[in-house]
Amino acid sequence: MSCKNCKFLKIKNLTYSELEARWDELCGPKEITPGYRLKFLNASRQYKYPINKTRLKFMYCSKGVLTRFYIIRNGRSYGPKKSISFCRSYA
Repeated sequence: MSCKNCKFLKIKNLTYSELEARWDELCGPKEITPGYRLKFLNASRQYKYPINKTRLKFMYCSKGVLTRFYIIRNGRSYGPKKSISFCRSYA
């Protein structure tokens, strides 16, 4: 089964605070891994833009089946790296 054609696989530009809110909503109240914050800091420095307004493009499952958010680089989406053999939410 591939997530690539599922209607719950979303691609959105998110700020760090929006990412935190989605993370809490979909993955539970666990803390975001430090790598995401570092990606935002690097992008903020690179583009000389405030970190609270910096947006990165993410791909994620809006049903919370995938347990992470994937950063899309260079406008290309390669799909989630986690293979799912059965998904009750697949649509």
